[in-house]
Amino acid sequence: MNAKVVNAVLNAIMRVFSSMYGMKIIFEKPAVSRQLIPEHEVIGIIGITGDLSGNVVYSMKKEAVFAMVRKIAGMDITEIDELALSAVGEMTNIVAGNMATLLTEIGYKLDITPPSVIYGKELKVKVEGFVIRIPGKLDELDFDVSIVVKEENKEV
Repeated sequence: MNAKVVNAVLNAIMRVFSSMYGMKIIFEKPAVSRQLIPEHEVIGIIGITGDLSGNVVYSMKKEAVFAMVRKIAGMDITEIDELALSAVGEMTNIVAGNMATLLTEIGYKLDITPPSVIYGKELKVKVEGFVIRIPGKLDELDFDVSIVVKEENKEV
């Protein structure tokens, strides 16, 4: 996978969390695997089609979702309810839009799908190809992103 793609995803995440939520995200060393097993119980998924195809998957502990809702809506929540799931979907969509813009600027033509949000534990997702998982901390709360994307006959 092209490093420019990974960098665009990470830059979009950092941009959105910094500007919209006032939250700092720090990424750790990436790992490559053949399986997509989200580490945390709240998951946002965006599909990508066009010059790139695949998915970008965000996984976070519920405490990270509570912090996001507190920052954006000024509300304290203590459970994953419709508001929390909606906030994750909106974050997923906004990051995906930023990511698509950054990738378009470096020559990719692509579309993104509407976000999907899943709440649960011990999920395994069958994927084609390799998964790049980048763990991180969102204001000291666990957050990670998994990128499962392949280039469709594109030279960039």
